[in-house]
Amino acid sequence: MSEGHSPGRVLRTGRTLARLLLVWAFVTGALIVLDGWLSGFAMRSWWQPPVAALLLGVLAAVGWPLVMRIALPIAFFTFGLGSFLLMGAGVLAVFYAIPGVEVTSFRTSVVVAVAMSGIAAVISSVLAINEDEVFFRRVRRRSGGGDAGDRPPGVLFLQIDGLGHAVARRAVRDGSMPTLAAWLRSGSHVLRSWHTDWSSQTGASQCGILQGSNDGVVGFRWYDKERDRVVTVSRPEDAAEVERQHSDGRGLLAGDGAGRGNLFTGDAAHVSLTMSSLAVVVARGSRRERRSRDRIGAGYYAYFANPVNALRTLAVSLVDVYRELTAAAAQRRADVRPRVKRGGLYPLARPGTTVIIRDVVVNALLEDMLAGRPVVYADFVGYDEVAHHSGIERFDTLEVLRTIDQQIGRLWRAAQLAPRQYHLVCLSDHGQTQGQTFADRFGETVEQLIGRLCGGPVVAAPRRRLLGLLPPARVDDSRRAAEPWQVTSALAEGSGPIARRLRDRV
Repeated sequence: MSEGHSPGRVLRTGRTLARLLLVWAFVTGALIVLDGWLSGFAMRSWWQPPVAALLLGVLAAVGWPLVMRIALPIAFFTFGLGSFLLMGAGVLAVFYAIPGVEVTSFRTSVVVAVAMSGIAAVISSVLAINEDEVFFRRVRRRSGGGDAGDRPPGVLFLQIDGLGHAVARRAVRDGSMPTLAAWLRSGSHVLRSWHTDWSSQTGASQCGILQGSNDGVVGFRWYDKERDRVVTVSRPEDAAEVERQHSDGRGLLAGDGAGRGNLFTGDAAHVSLTMSSLAVVVARGSRRERRSRDRIGAGYYAYFANPVNALRTLAVSLVDVYRELTAAAAQRRADVRPRVKRGGLYPLARPGTTVIIRDVVVNALLEDMLAGRPVVYADFVGYDEVAHHSGIERFDTLEVLRTIDQQIGRLWRAAQLAPRQYHLVCLSDHGQTQGQTFADRFGETVEQLIGRLCGGPVVAAPRRRLLGLLPPARVDDSRRAAEPWQVTSALAEGSGPIARRLRDRV
């Protein structure tokens, strides 16, 4: 990798104290503004706003992580909004504890909680503070630094799920992937194509890449004659069984490696959002053993423990829902063909992969680089999810690809400050082709065709539930998430009473 400079100015002297004072001053000013703007909220003495701002800062630093420890799934399902409702209760308690402060509605306390997070985010943007750089420099200073040359370079494998070579080449050429384009211009990376075997899908490819063999993995799901049932690699027990059959203990991530958002562990010691590990995580008798080996929920708890991240996730998720609705409407108005139905719950499910899981995986990768892990493999499924519904090169699909490219650039900048040198390798597990669905092309589903050819009644395919929780969708439409397994992994790995109930449901 060539040397690079991370954009963003870091406060050199007393940056922590300066930032705290700025946030305190801005929150105090915001409370004064809210006092005059909100009805039912009054601070009548000059000392009340600064004292309230100080107590609210303590609540955000101490109370928010505790709230997330208990109610992380609420934040996950509501894109962070539910966590602000819980924090609003804490803000209300702080106001009641200060003599003379009048608050007549819960809505006011929620507005204050959101305003605090927004102020912290704005201060970071105005000061051009790079959060990753501040975090890495602070930890390196506490650990006494260290020479990155003492250890061999580590490798980050960043998989962009479902991105074909031709699409990637055009995206680099047309400006949809500026980070990869900069790498190619500098000569640090090259763009090469490779061919899958007969089964061109994530299960077979990841099993081969991570475990060294994909023998017998003939599809994402297939009928196993010996066990007389359908095997699906996105089912925890099936994924664990496939990995058991192919693992020799020397997978790609063996030797203190980490896997984030994958179907298989690759024999990694540290995993999160990984389907094959859920067979261990979910099993009641094995939870204690699993927790002793690796922290459950690595990455996403630390991400949502920061209220600024929760607010950013909420805002970006709402923007993504709007983009999906407008893109689907534009396709219908222009009568774009081929296209699939994209209504129902899909616009709300899409940010789970394109925003929430993406940001959580990136946060986990930052922690892995900070820990100096020798090899890490992560899967970004957002492009694949949207390509299934919008098309492989439609404008909203390429916009998702651009956001993934931005996160890759963020990881590259953070790698410059990691305790060891890292090489970044971007790859894809398979490509896609543009075409009609079977039902649109031939007027009947595959199940109906087989039933008709066999001369028997057509048995309706079992209806799938979105993440196992939401109402079922018809098998012939596309109004559900195509890649929901990472979201399911997040729910199953969570800790706390709410997560335990959801885990049992999943």
